[in-house]
Amino acid sequence: MKKYILSVLLLSTLVCGKAHAHWVVTDPTNFAGNIANTVKEIATAGKTVKNTLNGFKEVEKLYNDTKKYYDALRKVNNLIGDAYKVKECILMVGDISDIYVTSYKQMLHDPHFRPSELAAIASGYTKLLEQSGESLKELKSVAKSSVFYERPRTDADD
Repeated sequence: MKKYILSVLLLSTLVCGKAHAHWVVTDPTNFAGNIANTVKEIATAGKTVKNTLNGFKEVEKLYNDTKKYYDALRKVNNLIGDAYKVKECILMVGDISDIYVTSYKQMLHDPHFRPSELAAIASGYTKLLEQSGESLKELKSVAKSSVFYERPRTDADD
């Protein structure tokens, strides 16, 4: 009997033509649920984009603040370097002046120098010391006009 049923089923599938559905089957509840899920996903994506944008704004603000601090530190570093150079120049002029005075005193006590030679040397030393003094005055004016000149306390309080 099983063979008979099986052969009938096989024969009917071979003999029968194509099967066509007469109606479209839809599930409105499932369709509405899919739409609701899609709307939720879009809203979540919108929130994610908003949060990411806020994060980028925070990063940009942090970058700008850090850049301001870096630029300020760089200016201070440049000022410190300039002040150090001014200090070195002043010390060098002082050392040179000391060498001139000491050397001239030694020449005054040396019997091998004639008074005319000493006068010529003194004239040369005087010119060098005057130029050094002018350089120091220029450095002083630069220092006062630049940022590393500290104003008196009463001016800063006004």
